[in-house]
Amino acid sequence: MLKRPLLVYLICISSVLWGQDIKEEATPYYDGYDSVTGNISKVDDVRVADRTPLFDNAPFLSLRSTGELVLGKKWCTGGKGASPGFSANHSFFLKSRGKFYYLSTHKKDKKLLLSSASDCLLFRWDVTIENGKKLIDIYNIRNEMSLAKYKEIGTALQKLNEKIKIPLNVNLKKAHVISESKLRYILFEGIAYNRYSNYIYKYSLKIGPYIFIHNQEKLIIGPKRIEHTEFEGYKGNGLMNDTEPFTVSPEIAKVKKAKYDKYMEFQKLVLKFLKE
Repeated sequence: MLKRPLLVYLICISSVLWGQDIKEEATPYYDGYDSVTGNISKVDDVRVADRTPLFDNAPFLSLRSTGELVLGKKWCTGGKGASPGFSANHSFFLKSRGKFYYLSTHKKDKKLLLSSASDCLLFRWDVTIENGKKLIDIYNIRNEMSLAKYKEIGTALQKLNEKIKIPLNVNLKKAHVISESKLRYILFEGIAYNRYSNYIYKYSLKIGPYIFIHNQEKLIIGPKRIEHTEFEGYKGNGLMNDTEPFTVSPEIAKVKKAKYDKYMEFQKLVLKFLKE
């Protein structure tokens, strides 16, 4: 059912470190094909799910000739304190050629909503910008910014650190449909901030019935994330399987705290501008 398109994933990009130029090679930040095929599951108590539309937040998705929407109990391998076995509750799956693909869904206001945008690879749909935007809403890119806001933030960051270089020749293409051989998809480009890893990046999203690729080009990389425990230590919480308590020497704590302050300075500035 799924055919992986022949694409060259490895690309060379220029990034700007916090005061230092770097070069790096990057594979896709997210490959929807891997996500979908990784969700092939063993299922019990299968029953057909007759729904129109299939999903209320993606009504344009329809079944392929080999596909069937079903409900079933997913096999769980178990974990700490839990034995393997089939789930007590039913979940949605796409059944195709004897395989069951788990579908990430949730219900809200009596509506069935698709939670994973890359599940669009399992269905038939018209490749239009309008449909692509609905999938991007599901994918949910956080802390997105306009090109003008990016330049505004870059100027403010330069005042914090004169060594930082802000790439100014950043261009964003308008969303458009592309046809490559038999592959047809929508290309979306934008700029966003990864709060956890503390960098601003340009993204490109290729979304179609047979491709869901998210690439990133890091534009400005802030100080590395530092956790409180790296300079405060950890006392433990007394719960089972908890991390062992530990302390941090005053010398190391001082260095780590200084790095934490730099990390937070960068993050607070970016988030401040994004809220304006």
